[in-house]
Amino acid sequence: MDNSVFNPQSPEEYIERGDAFADSGDFNKAIADYTEALRLNPQNTDAFNNRGLVYVDKGDLDNAIADYSEVIRLEPTFDIAYSNRGIAYRENSDFDNAVADFAEALRLNPQDAHAFNNRGIAYRQKGDLDSAIADYTEALRLNPQDADVYYNRGTVRHQKGEWDQAIADYTEALRLNPQDAGTYTNRGNVYGEKGEWDLAIADYTEALRLNPQDIVALNNRGVNRRAQGDLDGAFADYNETLLLNPQDADAYNNRGIVFYEKGKLDLAIADYNEALRLKPNNPNTFNNRGNAFKAQGDFDRAITDYDEALRLSPNHPKAYRNRNAALQLKQLR
Repeated sequence: MDNSVFNPQSPEEYIERGDAFADSGDFNKAIADYTEALRLNPQNTDAFNNRGLVYVDKGDLDNAIADYSEVIRLEPTFDIAYSNRGIAYRENSDFDNAVADFAEALRLNPQDAHAFNNRGIAYRQKGDLDSAIADYTEALRLNPQDADVYYNRGTVRHQKGEWDQAIADYTEALRLNPQDAGTYTNRGNVYGEKGEWDLAIADYTEALRLNPQDIVALNNRGVNRRAQGDLDGAFADYNETLLLNPQDADAYNNRGIVFYEKGKLDLAIADYNEALRLKPNNPNTFNNRGNAFKAQGDFDRAITDYDEALRLSPNHPKAYRNRNAALQLKQLR
């Protein structure tokens, strides 16, 4: 916009300039312009709606909800405002109100594929996985070319343990958007859970080609390499993960397992110690450190770790079994 002809009495020009500020990431100036537009015209739904969008970008969800509510009061049939408020409710973890708003948006516009997708996300976050899948499926009926919705449905199918269907969805998402590293990582996760380690490693490797900073792909590729018996490859992946994120407790735990399996017990214990410093309530790491102490013959410390693992996870089968083994070995001394 040409500032030399800016009309300070025009709400539309404040909105236009606010949009430009919002697009450039200058949210405070955008809000100031939308607010001035509303001072000039308190009934301007575009100013309320756009200011709400910026509040969401800033993480100020309560003010965003208030602005969208004002749009709805002024224009009760504006379906986009219901969808926008639903997104703000969802981001605020108010999933019931989010679902209700998306439902109203869909009553007003039953062909809105985005509203079905957004309601599906809210259902997933509520834990209603079947309803989420139904909404994603309807979104795809309306727009079969949306890779994000295939990704979302694949994620829910993965949560439900429907591995083959999840893989099919991730594969379709990759056909539509072959540059999405996250989808390769997620499909790799499913392959790994199925025990198809070669396919998992191939997906993680492609994810890392697209995004070399993907520490989830690095760590999980290490997990699958270790499952194949490639301890050196796993070790390299965990090392790289820790170079990228020295605060990754899971990578320390996983590298500790490799040290343990290589017989380097002191190094394993050092990694487990660091993992527990970063994530002190992980029963698996206590169990793993207990194994290392047990292998060193330090049965008292092993039993203490197994006890802590069981305190944190009373039904931990490995910790219970390992504790009994340590007690028996201690008695044999």
